Amino acid sequence: LLQRILMGLLNIIFFLSLFVSQSRAEVGIGALLLVLLFLILARDNKIKLVGILSVSLMMMMAIFLNIGVVQKELKNEVIDVLKGKFSQYNNFYITDTESLSVEQVSNLRRSCFNQQVEMKVAKNTLIRKALESLDSEKYAGLYQSLNNVTALMFSENPKNPAVIISSFRKENNAERPTLKAAFINGDIFVGDNSLDALTKIKTKNELLGEVIGLLQSPAKRVLAALLNHAENGSTKTETEVVAAAVEAASAEAPAAAPEQSA
Repeated sequence: LLQRILMGLLNIIFFLSLFVSQSRAEVGIGALLLVLLFLILARDNKIKLVGILSVSLMMMMAIFLNIGVVQKELKNEVIDVLKGKFSQYNNFYITDTESLSVEQVSNLRRSCFNQQVEMKVAKNTLIRKALESLDSEKYAGLYQSLNNVTALMFSENPKNPAVIISSFRKENNAERPTLKAAFINGDIFVGDNSLDALTKIKTKNELLGEVIGLLQSPAKRVLAALLNHAENGSTKTETEVVAAAVEAASAEAPAAAPEQSA
């Protein structure tokens, strides 16, 4: 009777230790020690057998519990990484890389790296959880695109991922990767038919350069008119020459603006 009580207490202690064990290694070591105690202390073979079987069952249960905890921790780590990327970048693409070979995926990653684009593959459920935890309404238009195999592309330049996807498809004569959705500075584009327009989108620096060019155009025209007036001579006064140049530049500017925006 004393042996049975002792074995029962040892089982209870081991069972309680399952909840504080930090790894499967700790569980395994604890189970091994308990089995040794059974073999040393128990004289009855039946008690030894029952003790060893109970320890084995609890060890298996502990391993399954531990696996579940580890998986949950890994998922939380992935979600935290994704949240950091979504917060860091104002531009990201959601693409479908299904059916691409390992070599093709490697080439795609290399192209992204060369263009300063970060590519990450993640489960759709984890991507959605990361987006929802940041701003559920802001990213609501993207959720319907989270299906099949998903590769995310993060970039400071809004059109680099689109150019990479388009070039990769032409080089490999393939339909993948396809664009499922894109988030560009707060705007959402859905569907692969948006890819061509995204390859032509202008960056802030490009737009700024065009504006500066338009502003400089009248000044350049005035300067050229004055130089021509000084070299060739003219019946007009310098004031008349400047006025004519400014008027001509002002007439061209409105016509150039729609052309640039198109």
